[in-house]
Amino acid sequence: MYRVAVVDDVQSASEHLCECLRQFGEENGELFNTDKYRDGMSFLDAYKNNKYDIVFLDIEMPGVDGLAVASALRKIDEKVLLIFITQMAQYAIRGYDVNAFDYIVKPYSYKNFALRMKKALSSLKSRTGTKLKLVYNGVVKIMDSTEVEYIEITGHDLAYHTTSGVYKSYGSLKDVEKDCPPSFVRCNSCYLVNLRFVSEVNGFEVTVGSDKLQISQPKRKGFMNALVKFLGATL
Repeated sequence: MYRVAVVDDVQSASEHLCECLRQFGEENGELFNTDKYRDGMSFLDAYKNNKYDIVFLDIEMPGVDGLAVASALRKIDEKVLLIFITQMAQYAIRGYDVNAFDYIVKPYSYKNFALRMKKALSSLKSRTGTKLKLVYNGVVKIMDSTEVEYIEITGHDLAYHTTSGVYKSYGSLKDVEKDCPPSFVRCNSCYLVNLRFVSEVNGFEVTVGSDKLQISQPKRKGFMNALVKFLGATL
């Protein structure tokens, strides 16, 4: 479940965004716990006790505008994913001064909203990671995916190369891939790479952590596209 704040002084606009969130959640199997605020100051006062994953913030509000609210928000939380809602796109450009992730121009369609939400959730999942379960010789180990540099398979033996060492398990890379966040991408049939640990790509060779892995010809285009997309979501 994701905690979401919608800060907009216009009730109809706030309700439209919440309806888009509801539809997106139903279509994509996601849950959103949403709080609505009519002005920036009430939102900032409440934020001290309510941390959010995503904040939708209207720029043109009476009193304290959205840009000023965003500046104050960043003093409280540097990492929350911030998306501006605005009628004038030129104002949104200033949002990058407060590390805004994206902006949506009113009026917007559900299709436009959904495209941005997919990008936003991809960024959140890449940032926070997920829990992975390893089973080896009857021992169960739970680790965060953000600690895993890449996963290697030989036959049915899996090797999780992590920041703290190599851990073994049994299974198939296909099944493991289903449990990993979008930042995990295959560079060939033997390796599932966490893109956050990629430091260099040289031809058909990728450096992951301190290891160099081969990129296969069939996987190279998809791998490079995924890397470019990931870098765009995390810069």
